Amino acid sequence: MKLDVPVVIVGAGPAGLTSAMLLARLGVDSLILERRNERSDHPRAHYINTRTMELFKQWGVQDDVVAGAFPEEFMFFPILEMMGGPSMERRLEISPAITVSAAQDIVEDAIEKQMVAAGRSSIRWNTNVAEVTDHGDYVTITTENNDGTKETVTARFCIAGDGSNSAIRRSLGVSMIGDPNVDSILNVYFFGKLTPDGDIPSVGSASVDPEVPGAFICMDGKERYCFHYCFGEGETADDFTLEQCADMIRRAAGLQPDAPIDVRAKSPWTMTAHVAERMRVGNVFLVGDAAHAFPPSGGFGLNSGVADAHNLAWKLAAHLQGRAGPKLLDSYEPERQPVAFLNTAQSFRNAKSMNLRGEVKPFNASQQTIDEIERRSLPTGVRSIAEELEDENEREMMEVLEHGAALGQEMGYAYTSEVIVPDGQVRPTTSISNYVPSASPGCRAPHLWVANGTKRPIMWEFEGDFVLLTSTGGEAWKAAAADLQAKYGVRSLGVGNGLDVTPVDAAFEEIYGIASDGAVLVRPDGHVAFRSQGGSADAAAVLEQALRTALGW
Repeated sequence: MKLDVPVVIVGAGPAGLTSAMLLARLGVDSLILERRNERSDHPRAHYINTRTMELFKQWGVQDDVVAGAFPEEFMFFPILEMMGGPSMERRLEISPAITVSAAQDIVEDAIEKQMVAAGRSSIRWNTNVAEVTDHGDYVTITTENNDGTKETVTARFCIAGDGSNSAIRRSLGVSMIGDPNVDSILNVYFFGKLTPDGDIPSVGSASVDPEVPGAFICMDGKERYCFHYCFGEGETADDFTLEQCADMIRRAAGLQPDAPIDVRAKSPWTMTAHVAERMRVGNVFLVGDAAHAFPPSGGFGLNSGVADAHNLAWKLAAHLQGRAGPKLLDSYEPERQPVAFLNTAQSFRNAKSMNLRGEVKPFNASQQTIDEIERRSLPTGVRSIAEELEDENEREMMEVLEHGAALGQEMGYAYTSEVIVPDGQVRPTTSISNYVPSASPGCRAPHLWVANGTKRPIMWEFEGDFVLLTSTGGEAWKAAAADLQAKYGVRSLGVGNGLDVTPVDAAFEEIYGIASDGAVLVRPDGHVAFRSQGGSADAAAVLEQALRTALGW
């Protein structure tokens, strides 16, 4: 079978665009099919968390995102630090990047720019996907344009990033676990001045009128906003003209009745808290909102989609390039699905603690549903401690930190699957707001500044190939990696004085939990696949078996 393209991606949202960009950087062609005529300028998501920003920095996306972001100096970091959250110094010890607030349309433009620069990928707009058929060793995607013409595209794999109402997911018969109707919201996109004298507003604020429940999100630190209005009983978007929306915004912001408000659009949406029962069906993979959709509180929707793509792209590339065994693609679902449940559970907790409606039970989701979602998140090793606190003041303080300083949730989860080699050591305890760097297998390889003429984050080394990190006594491991490089796509990096790179302001062995003769194998997505805390009498055989496991053989 002659393929039109190796990978077809349905949906040009953040998850789809990131998938295409990463595949291109790995040498794989793809085609994005998008039903819209063009990208929407409706801001929608805005919170770009620390883990996503460090990846954007690595991929060249960061500068364009930051250029259109809410001013960093007016973000909420000092307030969170006063409440017990991490200081800016601690944040920069943990990661080379920090959280930003930037509208989704700006983020999508920045990702697409890098996708185009990498080559190999393109977007076909105004194209509806009518059917996806899996033939075992290839898929056919039947498209239908708005003029009724149909076309069939043949690919080895299909990535479904077609949103929370995914037609592909439904056609595959994949059900959702959780609650599909937590609340009904009207998103109003507008321009206006909500602060006197043009002062910098808060990035997020609640309505001051209890009869107009909702929240404001400022996108640019000036006048570009979204207002999320919580529908009243029986209300629909048809009940609100654009001018009525403007009046509602004035009331919610405490403005004068004649204050200028320029409403650009209104968009109803249903807040959900659910995850797809399957994230892979044969040659079709669900990413982003097609795989999971949860309350926006905490901002994990966009970030989860980027992380899905980051986990999947290198695995598809390795398979297409003949380097991977069958278990590697099987690992996508068991690695990403528990993280989706974690983000669903915590996003629901955040929304509940915000209590925008001012009611005792503001949402429809049952406790039984949330308990099931919590149970399925356990493999990530990240837990919330707010609900464990008996003192009400302490609990409320922790709820704020777990909402606004969720570094453990963003970076502390660990993957558990057949392609991760356990080392028998206990992972450090990680909570939503307390990230503890760890090189335990399955974890994100900890941040470390290194230098060899140029100072850079060590994570910039983790793309394309497996990287074996060794220290001053790691000669046997380095020799083994050199022998296995051509066969498995692994390269070694000595970290220490006189080696390939020198650590800056931190101790590599201490952070990565190894002795001088130990080694850590890092995957192309920056997660640890294998760790030996010391040397081995047969380093070559041990490393080869670790690589075979990590590649799914």
